[in-house]
This record gives sequence, structure tokens and C-alpha cells, in this order.
Amino acid sequence: MRCPVFIVLTVPLLFGGVVHAESKEAAGRRAKPPQWSQEVRDVFFEDARKELVGTRPVAELAKPLGGMTGINGKSQNEASSWSELIQAETLQTEIKRVVNGLAGAISSSGKFQGGGYEQCRHDFSLLAVWFRVVGEFDEQVRWKKEAGDVRQHLGQAAALCEKASEPSYSAAKQMHGLLTELLRGQSAFEDSTQEKWQVDRSLLMLRMEQSVEEILGPSLSSKKIFRRRNSDLAHEAQLLAVLAKVIIEEGYESADDEEFSAYARQLGEASTTLVREAEEKNYEAARSAAGRLTQSCSACHEDFRG
Repeated sequence: MRCPVFIVLTVPLLFGGVVHAESKEAAGRRAKPPQWSQEVRDVFFEDARKELVGTRPVAELAKPLGGMTGINGKSQNEASSWSELIQAETLQTEIKRVVNGLAGAISSSGKFQGGGYEQCRHDFSLLAVWFRVVGEFDEQVRWKKEAGDVRQHLGQAAALCEKASEPSYSAAKQMHGLLTELLRGQSAFEDSTQEKWQVDRSLLMLRMEQSVEEILGPSLSSKKIFRRRNSDLAHEAQLLAVLAKVIIEEGYESADDEEFSAYARQLGEASTTLVREAEEKNYEAARSAAGRLTQSCSACHEDFRG
């Protein structure tokens, strides 16, 4: 898939030195097509295109789809504020989950060197996205005042964790310590200068694939499991709706590509519908929305990656 996903953020000089934009090598990296597990394939069509008839209405994908509404009753395309796509509690819960999940990756130099640095790079990047939304959130939400500085520091830390080294390990530990203090209500983040920084697009695509593989598929494998995990499903769908909106904002690579934007909007529409159906505990409708969601991902991979 050629789906271009990057986010322009600002970066401080917290750890020293200037962080440059992605190297040519990094910029050239592309996400691999999703490889769904058998559990996911059992829930959704192996090839949704074989189940559909008629001409594929690509041009229509960018339009709001009837009945697909966000958490406040608006479609993903109509949403003008973040609160129409995601709840403050969802943002706060996700941030806490990611921060707490990083403890193992930086528990020792050996674990960091053995792969923890990759988790840090991935999670710091995603946290930068969530704190960006927190800073722009139109309703009351925790950490809104500090969000801008936190986002900048996260960008610096993520860039340093591209490779395993003692300096990157030290930076990751420092970043995690600052985040932990923030969760406890004590912010030690300082104002900083700003430099442009890009989140590697493959990291966000990986996050979307993890949503389908680890949450959507297992949560929809049966009505019984769905009833038990519907709140997790709604949580994850809100995050997907946010990412679908972020990747087609003005200034982003290929955001002006009509077909790519159509796929992203289709993903967002299906995500917001999935939120509603999960909260209303409507299994069949939730399964249908998830099917449309994965269809948009697979079709985009096919058309943009080949």
C-alpha cells in the first residue's frame, strides 16, 4: 500500500541537538499490506469485492454515507471538532494505557536494546498524535494546558529512539518519567523551541492494523464475546476515526489525492458507525460496520501498494 501517513508536529531541543525531518531512507519506507490472522478472516469476508455487485463507486466514497454518524450524531465528514469523533475519556484512557505499557520496554538497557526502542518509537509517536488532539480538544479534557509542550518532547524522543543506543535509552527513560509524573498531576515539561518533525507513516498504519487484528476481529468473533468487549470495541473505533481524519488534513502528503481521501473517509465513516453500534450493543450492525472498515483498508492497500 502506498497510503501516505504523516503528521507535522513541533519538536523541542529537550535532549539536545536538532531533529531533522525523516531521512530519505525512512521516507522511502512503506507499510506492508495487512496480513490478517485466521481469527480476523473468519469474522470478515476474505475478499469483500466478490460479495459486492455493480460498479465500484469510488467517487461516492468521499460523501457522507447515510446513517453513519459519530458519537454526537454527525458523520465523520461533517465533524468539525474532535469531540464529535472521540470522547475525552477515551483520549485520557488511551494515553494512560500507552504510558503504562511502556514500563517494560525501558525497564533495562537489555530490554530496550532487544526491541524496546522500537516500541518506544512507535508509542511516543502515537502519544504525540493523542496529545495533539488533547491540545485542540473543544471540551474539557486532562492535560490540555501542557499538551503542546508534551507533544513536542514526544517528537524529539521518538526520533531519538529510531535506533538503540545508550543516549536513546536515557532519553526514553527520561520521557517515560516525565509522562508518568504528568499522569500523577505533576508536569515537569518545559517550553521549547519548535522544529518540524514527521511521524513515520508506517507507524500509524501499523496502529490501524493492530486495531483490526487485536481488537476488532477478536471482539466480533461471537455475540457472547462482543457483549463482553463492546466497550473496548467502541474505544478502538474512536481512535480509528481520529486517525482517519488526521491523515487527510491539508498539508499532508497525498491529502489532495481524491481516491486516497475517499478511502480514508470511508474508513472514518465506518469507524464512527462502529462506535455507535458497539455502544448500542448491536452485534450484526457492528460486524457490518467493521467489515466496511476492513474493506476500505484492504482496497486502499491494493490500489496504492499493489
